Amino acid sequence: MRIKTNPIRGGFIRNVFWSNLLIEDAAKNFGIEIATDYGDPNPSCPGSVEAPVDMKNFVYNNITGINITKGLRFFGMDNDEIEGLFLNDVNIDVVTTDYDCQFVHGSFNDLSPNPSGECPELLSEDLDCMDTASEVATGNLLNGVLIGLVAGIGL
Repeated sequence: MRIKTNPIRGGFIRNVFWSNLLIEDAAKNFGIEIATDYGDPNPSCPGSVEAPVDMKNFVYNNITGINITKGLRFFGMDNDEIEGLFLNDVNIDVVTTDYDCQFVHGSFNDLSPNPSGECPELLSEDLDCMDTASEVATGNLLNGVLIGLVAGIGL
C-alpha cells in the first residue's frame, strides 16, 4: 500500500482511511508506505519549481501483512511533514523488521512489529488520534481520498 509524491510534483493527500485489508507477498516494496520523496521530476515540465506537499490524516485499521519483505515507511520532508498518522490493529509479518520514519507525526495502537527505537516519531495510544479514527470511520470527517492533480496513490 503506497501513497507517494514529491516536492516537484506537489499536491495534497488528505483524509485517507484504509480498513480490513490483507497484504500478501510484497517482495519489492514496503508493506505500508507514505513518501514525499518519490521519483524524479516530470520531464515534460521544464524548469521544475517546488510545490507544497500537504499530507495529513491517515488511518490504517485492521491491516494484516503476510510474507512482507520490508516493514513500514513514513517518509516526510522538513517542510512537508506527514501529519495525523494513526495505525490501529496493524500486524505485518516481515522478513526484516524495517522501519523508515522521518518527519512524521502519529500514533499507534496494537502495531506489530513494534516500532519502538526504530520509529520514535510514532507514539503509542494517542487518544486524540483514536478519536479521529473513530470520527473518520463513522463519517463525521471526510471519509475518502482527496488527491492533488500530480500526487498519486498506488498499491
